[in-house]
Amino acid sequence: MEALFDLSGIGSRLLTFFSGQAPRLMVVAGFLLCFVLAERICGRDWRKYARRGARTDGIYTLLALTGLYSLVFWLPVYGVLDKLLTAILPALPLELTHSWPPALQLGAFLIAGDFFAYWTHRAMHASPSLWAFHSIHHSQVEPTVLTSYRFHFVDTLLLNFVFFAVSRFLSLPVATWLLVMGIVELISCLQHANLDWGYGPLDSVLISPRYHSIHHSLAAEHRDRNFAMLFSFWDRIFGTAVEARRLPAAYGVAGDDIPEAFFSQMVLPFDRLRRTMRGE
Repeated sequence: MEALFDLSGIGSRLLTFFSGQAPRLMVVAGFLLCFVLAERICGRDWRKYARRGARTDGIYTLLALTGLYSLVFWLPVYGVLDKLLTAILPALPLELTHSWPPALQLGAFLIAGDFFAYWTHRAMHASPSLWAFHSIHHSQVEPTVLTSYRFHFVDTLLLNFVFFAVSRFLSLPVATWLLVMGIVELISCLQHANLDWGYGPLDSVLISPRYHSIHHSLAAEHRDRNFAMLFSFWDRIFGTAVEARRLPAAYGVAGDDIPEAFFSQMVLPFDRLRRTMRGE
């Protein structure tokens, strides 16, 4: 048991982690600026960035891009999860893609990771306990590129663990893992941009901002639809796809009053679970 919770390697991982934050911050910030400018060029209302909801998203974004969100909520348990996963499934890593070319490793991880992320995302909506946390992401009524970072840390832990477990199962090199997570991050930012963009024939494969906007729609017919995170064909295969002809008229969580304050959003799900357990 002591070996399982040996965190002696976390210091070196922290050093490695922060050494890579500066270039990542510059690259992602550059893409965010491009997406915001695209919103402006396309005539979208960019005054929403001055409103309280966007300022709350800005806190999530700042904490994520500087690495502080990961430092507080992800890295401290990384070593524990690593050893726990090995203890539960001692055959890992199975080296399934060890001899594959990097391009094939990347493709395999994107498809496998997105498959499990799709079902994890569906579970977040189906389970009242998980929804208590995931509803924070859906509470934004004026989505922007910054909304892609509005995730409760429990959501972040769960999704990161899914990708982490898949990477271990495939014995993915660290460099490929970092590249994939960077791709996922940028695609997520574009998906949440206030842009009425579709990808034409590629909509049957990739998720556009217009397609993902349906997932955040307040309309009853759009509820629990378009779960996929990278590849839209998962929704089509499993019957959760809704074709997007235009952006929704309204966004948010129906009948749910979630405060627009970062710390309140961190505490609220735990308070709701406590009340549920007490039968209140």
